[in-house]
Amino acid sequence: MLRRSRLLLPFLLFVPIIAVGALVDNAPEPPATALVMNDADGHDDDERQPESLRTHRLYGVWHKHEPSKLGDPVRFYYFHKGEDPLQGIGLYRFGKLGLNHTHSFTWRITNPGPSNGRLFKGDLHITFNKTGVTHSTKFSQLNRSNGEEVLSFDDDPREPGGGHYVRERHPPPVSLQQWATARTQLQPASAHGFDRMWMNIEKYKTGGMGFRIYQFKEPALDGRGVGWFHQGDFDDWSTEMLTYRKSPFGTGDKLELHFTLRDEHAVSAMRIRTHDGRRAMTVDEDPRHFWHRSVFTDGGRSFAAEHFPSLLH
Repeated sequence: MLRRSRLLLPFLLFVPIIAVGALVDNAPEPPATALVMNDADGHDDDERQPESLRTHRLYGVWHKHEPSKLGDPVRFYYFHKGEDPLQGIGLYRFGKLGLNHTHSFTWRITNPGPSNGRLFKGDLHITFNKTGVTHSTKFSQLNRSNGEEVLSFDDDPREPGGGHYVRERHPPPVSLQQWATARTQLQPASAHGFDRMWMNIEKYKTGGMGFRIYQFKEPALDGRGVGWFHQGDFDDWSTEMLTYRKSPFGTGDKLELHFTLRDEHAVSAMRIRTHDGRRAMTVDEDPRHFWHRSVFTDGGRSFAAEHFPSLLH
């Protein structure tokens, strides 16, 4: 569970960016070398695979609907490339832009092979981490005349009937850290003390861990900013877009939150102090914890994935 948690933290952190069209459309193209796995003697794995696997590019983000504005439907699969070209980890996200849910999974391909005009086809087996349920379907990947790449399922693992998904313009490179770097070059994390991942992580006696996370971008001069709230565990979690305002309030601060898609407003007293030896944010009436007091540890800059592993030791 700990190993999977560490693998999925970068997903949790950067998946919100997938749903923000402007950042996606303007993200720099990942270097071509990042899309190929190399072994110790310098040969590309693709060169040693059959022709059907050399053209295989299942890896990346595949949208059923590509959202452009708040409230647009969100449906996408993300397949991450592992050491084995026929298996890896991934995500399925559904909901609307501004409020959605994510299922993590492992995937593997059997019976791979080309077909007339198709880039790739085979049998795809997705096992969802939370339930352990495996869904198998035949799939094909093909090019449209307009240059779009389409992934089709005979039996969509999470939708009724078949499904068709279009590849995102800039598929993530092999390394999660490379993906993180590429997607945040235009808007790097600031040194502002509130531009952080504020994390509440609990280990369960029954196994696993749950989390609640406020992810804030740097506020403007008037204390206003944007962010996300994440809640769940490292198998399934929800993500909610928000705006906030951090303003003086007596000896502490007042935190005003607006959960965008729900059009829900909340206000609470808030303090940033040292808690159990760590910098932490205390929200007296946390609207995402039934207005109960919550303490969130400073998890590092809002888009700096290297800060996360230390929180899970």
